[in-house]
Amino acid sequence: MLKLIIVFLYVTNLATGQYPDEEKDGLLHNPPGAVPPPPPTDPPGYDPELLVTSTPSSQPSPGLRAPPLPTWTQKTEESSSDTLLSVDGSEETHVGDVSGDGSGNASGSSEGSAGVLEEGSADAEDFFEASGEGADEDSFPDIMHSMDEEAALLGVNCPSDVMFIIDATSSVRTFFEQYVNFVEKTIEGLDIQPSVDRVGAIVYSSAHKQRVKIALGEHKDMGSLMAAVENLPFFSGITATGEALKFAANHTEGRRKNLTLNFVVLTDGYSYDLIESGARLLREVPNSKVYAVTIGESYLRKELDLITGSPANVLIGSMSYGVLVKRIKMCDARVRAMERKDENTELVRPGEFLSDRFQNRKPVNENVEENKPKEQIVKKTEQLPVKDCRYDVGIIFDSSGSLEKNFQKQLDFATTLIQQMPISPNATRVAIVQFAGKTKLRVLADFDKKQSAAELKTIIGKAHFFSGTTFTNGALNNMANLYQKSKRADAKMKVVLFTDGYSAEDTSEGAEALKSQGVVIYTVGISTEKSAGLNMKELHGMATSPNHFFNSSDFVELSKNFPSSQYC
Repeated sequence: MLKLIIVFLYVTNLATGQYPDEEKDGLLHNPPGAVPPPPPTDPPGYDPELLVTSTPSSQPSPGLRAPPLPTWTQKTEESSSDTLLSVDGSEETHVGDVSGDGSGNASGSSEGSAGVLEEGSADAEDFFEASGEGADEDSFPDIMHSMDEEAALLGVNCPSDVMFIIDATSSVRTFFEQYVNFVEKTIEGLDIQPSVDRVGAIVYSSAHKQRVKIALGEHKDMGSLMAAVENLPFFSGITATGEALKFAANHTEGRRKNLTLNFVVLTDGYSYDLIESGARLLREVPNSKVYAVTIGESYLRKELDLITGSPANVLIGSMSYGVLVKRIKMCDARVRAMERKDENTELVRPGEFLSDRFQNRKPVNENVEENKPKEQIVKKTEQLPVKDCRYDVGIIFDSSGSLEKNFQKQLDFATTLIQQMPISPNATRVAIVQFAGKTKLRVLADFDKKQSAAELKTIIGKAHFFSGTTFTNGALNNMANLYQKSKRADAKMKVVLFTDGYSAEDTSEGAEALKSQGVVIYTVGISTEKSAGLNMKELHGMATSPNHFFNSSDFVELSKNFPSSQYC
């Protein structure tokens, strides 16, 4: 009898030991983002040395968090799974809340589904188009060929500057080679020439390790650029994406100011620092766009959306480079050319005319006049403001004693800016603050007063010089209050601050009061000579980024960052 009991216990233990215990939530493995990261295993300040090889090892290394978990794990009960249609029409199971904040919530809420399908999306097909998952490698040459044909037909090549910001930390060790391959595939769709497309690359890991490995325009042909990309180093270490975004915003050397600078951030979205301020700095680089690309199956969608500021600019999957190239090469000139092109017309080359009456045309160097009455009926239409022309622009004058000689220059600049912008209650609104000492601060115009451009110019023309000390912080706080009282949800907010940078008090509080509301701050250094007598540290600190500082001699470049009646 004892032997039978021993045999029974042995068989029972063998049978039940084949399977791991299930978690309380019915999952074999916790989904990515559903549990907080493990405690650090690296010592404080740990930052591995640069690895000599560009191909990361497949062996896991100790770090602040474990490698991403596979997403093939599924719920044991079919009824609790979220199903989506895959590209081939089959059902696929999406596990967990990929847009979670690491709080351990695996409830499968609507916020979780937003990690795969955008809110308000009609179907899965829209998601695959936006994310690039619907593309395949075989279709990429066809995409590029059609774009080349279109460029030739429209006569628009859309030159572009592209800066890749590449995560090279422990969490993406197994995907770093795929990141490099993604960059190479994107480059294949570009035209690498000094006058057409320029590419740069930043590689980052910890808070103090960001490197510009390829400067914009450094490589002037496809061959040398591809060789440089192939040799990009893998760093390892913890992830400080926020610091990397700040670094990228302040390292745009080599860009062309008249072209859009496209930032492409390759990461999984799991950062160990705060990214809000860095993401804001990057998005506010003048004339730029920010894209985020993730390749692995585990990613934090919430952070990727925060980086770009727009879910539409988040691309998912290793095959999304085709979508990225199409967006990079879709410049305003191409859009305008496509709008002008009549879809029903056909390109006819010389010698291909079908009618004999075209064969005896006069030479092109002769003028032909024909007196023929012209009848045109033009219906007067009301011009409605375009959404992109809805701005709330704040102007701050420094009328302290140090700027007495240059006070009129500030007024002239402001008047020129007012003349440029489409001023109306439904388009661009303007508020004006003039300051000197603590008791010498005046609101000359606010956003709620519906002044016309002519009225604003009159107000500026009547402004008198105050003299006294410089209390810039009070002026910034006052302008922040004006935005707070009359903010429009769909309006872009920008401030122009004229000053020499020598304030009698710290200006960080007032500047942050504006920046926290999403206001972009441009500082204009007013001085008799360029860069002479200016406190550059304060001017750069108050501006959204150092790229948002302009000398008074660069006012034409500054004005390009504001709306114009020419296109509104």
